[in-house]
Amino acid sequence: MQDLQVSPPDEDPHWKSIEIYYDIADIPERHGHFLDFRNAAMELIETALAEADAGEWEGAESGMGEVNFGFSVTDFDRAEQIVRASVKGTPYEGIREIVRFDSATDLQSETDPQ
Repeated sequence: MQDLQVSPPDEDPHWKSIEIYYDIADIPERHGHFLDFRNAAMELIETALAEADAGEWEGAESGMGEVNFGFSVTDFDRAEQIVRASVKGTPYEGIREIVRFDSATDLQSETDPQ
């Protein structure tokens, strides 16, 4: 008889995340270096998502004329609503785009033949 190993329910390999992008050229000058702007925006958004138990910081990057940072989330629509509400009326509302990543969809499309 073979032992079956079952992952605990909280170790679901499926994940969702969002990445928030800003164009460096659109960052208000009063913020100094673009990384200072990115870090402040990231902290504001991270706080809002954490307080709503809607997301957790995953990482940040910069280059190619943009800065971006990402969060793991469980609900895309809810997380994006929280992000947009948290930056509304602040210097950080100039988000270029929010990109969604879903392992169930994105990993499947990478393995499908064209």
